[in-house]
Amino acid sequence: MSSATAEASPARGVIRRIGDVSRAYGSVIGSRGYFPLWLGQLASSFGDTLHYIALVVLVFQLTGQGLAVAGLVAVEVVPVLVLGPIAGVIIDRFSRKSVLVGSDLVRAILPCRYCGRRAPGTPTSWQPEWRPATRSSTQPSRP
Repeated sequence: MSSATAEASPARGVIRRIGDVSRAYGSVIGSRGYFPLWLGQLASSFGDTLHYIALVVLVFQLTGQGLAVAGLVAVEVVPVLVLGPIAGVIIDRFSRKSVLVGSDLVRAILPCRYCGRRAPGTPTSWQPEWRPATRSSTQPSRP
């Protein structure tokens, strides 16, 4: 066996594996249920990206400081870096369905903590501002 044939053999194996993987992905992409899943994931990723960009712009506009933007980025990234390894252990120990449902419930409940809070002195949207009733100069007075 020549050295050229020996070198071509691993290359053929790699090409064959790439072809197998391509056919497997092709069958997944061709399924009816994949497109809505992909489209939903695309919309979710797009929304997450817009949300992140809006937060960065808002923080910079409100503070005018790059340090505040860096703090925002740190608050977004550090939990992922710290909790990532722990999340892997949790997912391995419990059923994935219960972890997904539990995490979604926590994500739904956490914003509810802020529902009753407001800045001091600002009326909430359901609280009308009461002003004393005064007559307008255009309305005739009653006898």
